Amino acid sequence: MANVTVVKGDVKVIKIESGGQLSIKLNHDGPSPKSGFFRVAQTDPRFDSVYSLALAAYINEYRVRIRTQKPIKKSQYAEIMEFSVGQ
Repeated sequence: MANVTVVKGDVKVIKIESGGQLSIKLNHDGPSPKSGFFRVAQTDPRFDSVYSLALAAYINEYRVRIRTQKPIKKSQYAEIMEFSVGQ
């Protein structure tokens, strides 16, 4: 896929916020989006599954992999297109 960013490696969830949308902050060395959070709207059909995976990754300190809808820019929010968890 063109024009997406993949965040992977030894990346872990360090903060989760929910309220109208799910916001996930990661400990990674790559570019960070506006406010430092990757987001999924509550109306997105993937919301529940991403929330469950992010919570499991945070509690168990699992590594994660995120693919965004657009390249990450400090001036824009990063919308999550794919979220996966590894150990």
